[in-house]
This record gives sequence, C-alpha cells and structure tokens, in this order.
Amino acid sequence: MNLFKYLLVMLMAFLCSTSVIGQVNETLPSYPEGFDAFKEYLVSEFHYPESARKTKYQGILGLTLFINKDGSGTLRKLDFSKMKFVGDPKDEDKQLMVNVKEDIRFEVQRLIAEMPDWEPATRNGEKLRVIINVPMRLVLY
Repeated sequence: MNLFKYLLVMLMAFLCSTSVIGQVNETLPSYPEGFDAFKEYLVSEFHYPESARKTKYQGILGLTLFINKDGSGTLRKLDFSKMKFVGDPKDEDKQLMVNVKEDIRFEVQRLIAEMPDWEPATRNGEKLRVIINVPMRLVLY
C-alpha cells in the first residue's frame, strides 16, 4: 500500500512539473506604420513655442505617455531635466522663461490629442493601458 501511495505521489509530481499551468500571450502597443513613424510624427508636427525659441530653450525632453485601451494617448508627465537655456537671455525675454515649460507642455498635449490611435497592448486578448517613455530632442538650428 505504501508503494502505491509513493507511486501516486510521484506521478502527480511529474504531471504537475511537466504540464502547462498557463500561457501568457502579450503584445506591446504599436503605432500605425511603426515606432519610427511615431518619432517622425513628433519631429514633423511639433511647433516650437515662441517662448522656447526666443529664450533658446533646448535639449532632450522626456515624454511619458499612457497608451489607453482604446488606442488613444494621454500625457502622464514631461521630464525637463535634460533641457536648458542656451546663452544669456535678453532682459525682455526673462518673462518668457517663466512660461516656457507650460508652452511646451501645451504643444505636446496638442500633438498627443491629434496623433492617430495606436493598436493597444494586450494580454491574453484583453486590451491594456500601458505607459511608454519617449525621449524627444528639441534643438534650434
């Protein structure tokens, strides 16, 4: 009888260790025509705010976006830590420096509102809301 219990326990352990408990099928969000097309959209459609142009505010702007279950985008936050003013601003431009981040935020929100919908991320066929981080180089020529 003990041998029977032992074999039964061993068989159960073997079946549990070799059977597939569950499989996760995940997909990342995708922009129409790919991520390179998304970067091109950002570059081609971004209108440099006048306050940023006059104060020579440039660098790398960090965008954190939600890609929602319906494929739309929502701005979560902007990271200005790698942005800076280049050169000495003129006295009349100092007031513009106060508004420059808000002007850039407004422009980025416009871009996101007007961008085409993404194909949302999924897990096992269920659509998910996910976060993506995108660096955006803002440079004056």
